Amino acid sequence: MNILYVSCYPRKFVGEILDKAKKMAPLGGQVMNSLYVHGLMENDSKVTVLVPTNPLAYGNKFYSKSFDIVEDGITYHFAPYLKIKKIGTLYTLLHIQKYLKKYLKNNNGNDTVLMYDILLPFKYSIMKLFYKYKKQIIAIVTDLPSFFDSELKGIKNKISNFKEKQISKFITKYILITEAMNKKINPENKPFLVVEGLSTYKKLDPNKNVNGDKEIVMYSGDLSKLYGIMNLIDAFKKIQREDCELHLYGKCNYDDELNEICKKYPNIKYFGMLPNEEILIKQKEATLLINPRPLNLEFSPYSFPSKTIEYMASGTPVLTTKLEGIPSDYYNYLIFLKGDSVKDIYDGIISTLDLKKEQLQTIGNKAQKFVINKKNYVIRMREVISFIKEEWE
Repeated sequence: MNILYVSCYPRKFVGEILDKAKKMAPLGGQVMNSLYVHGLMENDSKVTVLVPTNPLAYGNKFYSKSFDIVEDGITYHFAPYLKIKKIGTLYTLLHIQKYLKKYLKNNNGNDTVLMYDILLPFKYSIMKLFYKYKKQIIAIVTDLPSFFDSELKGIKNKISNFKEKQISKFITKYILITEAMNKKINPENKPFLVVEGLSTYKKLDPNKNVNGDKEIVMYSGDLSKLYGIMNLIDAFKKIQREDCELHLYGKCNYDDELNEICKKYPNIKYFGMLPNEEILIKQKEATLLINPRPLNLEFSPYSFPSKTIEYMASGTPVLTTKLEGIPSDYYNYLIFLKGDSVKDIYDGIISTLDLKKEQLQTIGNKAQKFVINKKNYVIRMREVISFIKEEWE
């Protein structure tokens, strides 16, 4: 199978992006999309990645030409960038259309497929061309576009709505992260598959590194207040356990405020952004991993935090709110908070840390075994390939 995938970055390229992260937009679904790409490749698919936007081209650069990077047998084609409003977008789009026509000419068999992260730009133009060539178009939906386009008004909103309706006609099948998404985004009830997340690990790794005698409660990911971080911090302010610390990792838009909190409460530590490989090590060293995402958020039924699987794969117990988007087959492997209030989070942390070390280890090991045996990226991409091949025309 020939797959043109839109989009993710080469793993080596991501390190350079992180070095300049303060000047750039977040990487979004990089980890998930990278696992898709590598999982498809490891299931004998020929994968080419089209990268429509290059974060390193932004800032002071006026122009960045197109280029290819080959990594792990996968070719990543970066579109050019021109820093002229509207004209620059058109310039990039024209290049993409030229590249697509050449790609489709070289891969004109029935086994050529477009897989597209629907939150990325240029989807209308790219999907329209693949639709014209009668190729399968698989839409990967990690978040609902409506939550991002809600601020559009007037003619821009009408154009956006028209394009969304057209895009739904172009799409052959959907891959969703929660079943609730289907009613929202799939009006024609086309075939869909739920892939809520992927484990980065392919094999069990029972060697967990405990961080000495300290009890480390760790949160990694988006530190936006929207996700309940302040309730977590307020809960930890009340914890008086000796050698118990809260470690926070991720992108934060209120650094000064958070650093002041850390100065006042030495048991709360903020480490900023680290490469994913280092985060995975820190997760193994922690005593407890936590995600206190609020339950009343409008998008909760349509979201499955990617950190859930990443956390579980570490072998460290996971304490989380019981979000609607978490499938029931996960319930026996997670520790659930009673709610998302400061008291609920405080009570959940204390009651979990009061468990014997052997109990915590057993919970963590069971969760790790579950996601690695059932949710690892190679196994799940095997499911995706079978799903794509169903009723192949």
